Amino acid sequence: MTDDLSWNSALCVAGINLTKEERAAGWPAAFTPQNLARLQYPWGGSALEKKAAKENQSLLIATISKAIQNGGLPAVERTRTEDITESRQVPDFHAPSSPYSGGLGSSYWLNRDQAPTMRTVTKKIGERAVSFFVIERSAFRDWMTNQSLEPSVHIQAWLRAFDSPSPAGEEQNEAPSLTPMKRAAIIGQLSRRYPSLESDFNRPADWVRGCSTGKRGEYYLEKIEAGCRSKWGNGNAPAALVAAVQTHKIRG
Repeated sequence: MTDDLSWNSALCVAGINLTKEERAAGWPAAFTPQNLARLQYPWGGSALEKKAAKENQSLLIATISKAIQNGGLPAVERTRTEDITESRQVPDFHAPSSPYSGGLGSSYWLNRDQAPTMRTVTKKIGERAVSFFVIERSAFRDWMTNQSLEPSVHIQAWLRAFDSPSPAGEEQNEAPSLTPMKRAAIIGQLSRRYPSLESDFNRPADWVRGCSTGKRGEYYLEKIEAGCRSKWGNGNAPAALVAAVQTHKIRG
């Protein structure tokens, strides 16, 4: 438990799957699709409400998975270690309760020649690395906006957790407009200055995923350019990039 009430409330949502360390750390930078679905549609209330929540969770998980597969929702791939186990049958021996309980005429003595009863135990026989996806806050916020999906109280708290408050007395400036462009067009404009950009798109690199507009194959030009400057400096050409606009002279 932390001193953040919104996080402690989220931990009470049924089905949230987090490690002990993750629970103690507070709001994470990213969640799995399963945890996002449970935070968006908490399970509880009447029998009908529980049924609806379960169905909505399943639908959201399936939709998120499809969006990740199609490139419409940027996601980060991670790995975790899981135990490999197997079930085994072992004799269910019970030691005599006293030195005299196994003597002649006792049930232990009378049943000594019978096969012992068996019980099932689970044994660890190894470990394996399992891949999974998590969705970062900004990517999920943009995707929900595109889906016209209103965030739940828990999702709203998560989205606010990383917002920096404006200094006292300072007015918030309106966010600058961004230019959505297709991948090929961006590479065409920036590849001369940043030759390695196409390679980062092909992987794709995590920072490139974060520049997606939420639509498949479409990214914000200004965000990509800022990422290029951050990674490779000013590139091979000093001139600042502006979005190309083609004009045609109309003849009378």
